[in-house]
Amino acid sequence: MVDIYTTIVENNKWRFRMKSLFLVFTALFIIWLINATSNIISRSLNERDCALSSETVEWIYTNMSTSNHSSHLNLASTLNEIYSPITQTSVQKYSLRFSLEESRLQRLYDSLSGNKTIKKFLNYGHRTIFTPMDFSNCHASKCTVINDMKRWREADAIILTEDKLPDGKRPNGQLWFTLIHESPVHIAIAGSLVNEVNFTISFRLDSTIYSPYGSYQPFVKHDGPETRYPLPSRNFAVGKSKKVAWFVSNCIPKSPRMQYAKELARHISVDIYGQCGTLTCPKNVSTFLSTPECLKKIRENYKFYLSFENSLCSEYITEKLYRNALNNDILPIVMG
Repeated sequence: MVDIYTTIVENNKWRFRMKSLFLVFTALFIIWLINATSNIISRSLNERDCALSSETVEWIYTNMSTSNHSSHLNLASTLNEIYSPITQTSVQKYSLRFSLEESRLQRLYDSLSGNKTIKKFLNYGHRTIFTPMDFSNCHASKCTVINDMKRWREADAIILTEDKLPDGKRPNGQLWFTLIHESPVHIAIAGSLVNEVNFTISFRLDSTIYSPYGSYQPFVKHDGPETRYPLPSRNFAVGKSKKVAWFVSNCIPKSPRMQYAKELARHISVDIYGQCGTLTCPKNVSTFLSTPECLKKIRENYKFYLSFENSLCSEYITEKLYRNALNNDILPIVMG
């Protein structure tokens, strides 16, 4: 009887030990799974803005250097896998959020403007911010913009345009904005701003305030009595004798655009202006943009323009598309 009881006790101990080990291993597996998932999500979030990984760039570089026709198909296939278009549903979602954000900002302004004092916005950084001289036609009409960074304590709102923070304690009620128009790989915003910024202003659709480089609207599909403007019948290629133009100064970008242009030039004439090419056309020394004379040259002579950005990032579309190509009656060639 004692032996049977001892055996039962030993069996129960063995089962308990096995169950404990099972629970321990299960817990360790769950912890490992959580950490692995967190790393994947974190890596996905970090690479979401600029989805072109170094491995992908290296792969594209390798394939662009080959001369067979399959390289073109491989490149197109890879780019299609990397980039997904913005759907109409997502645009509607963001449009709805923008209207809600605008209403929230207007209510915030109204609550802060109960008195007659002028609200001061400070441009904290060395980047020029173009603002209206007169705010009378704006909802926020009782505003002024100052540029003296030493006066940051008296500002009601600060617009941060670079990796530079005010030195000192932040006044109560002061709002902080970040203004970003460069791609994520070319900006330096202090990591300490993560929990300090109230609103974001950028080209991204998920910003608090959406501020793109430009926009365009299609013409109506037909000419009829409901519109006073007839559809243009002009052939924009008439009188143009040259094929492709490109203004570029960054010869080592975070994208395969140089390799793409080199491969394209094997099949069609590509005139490259700037430091990366053999042709010259001066830039405006203050804005670093192409001068009107340069734009006139490409408008009158070229049919296509390479609107390639210096980095391939989500929703990053600059003046290379709007100003250089579309505004000058040239068909843009884009990458992304």
